[in-house]
Amino acid sequence: MTEITFKLTDDLVKHYGELFIKKFFEKQMEYLSQLHSLNKIEEQINAANLDYDKELEKVRETAWQEYKQDFFN
Repeated sequence: MTEITFKLTDDLVKHYGELFIKKFFEKQMEYLSQLHSLNKIEEQINAANLDYDKELEKVRETAWQEYKQDFFN
């Protein structure tokens, strides 16, 4: 894990408090980490050259067939 030091004005730290500032930056870094993961997933999906409409239609049709079998038979 990497530790980073920030230079903040005393006034800012007094106004918000160290704990708030620390948690704020941790949440921002968590968000950036999740965004990075989503971007990697998107890249992999795009590289797979899937036809989303066709895939969604297959799922919809399968769900409909299962529904009919469960409730109409």
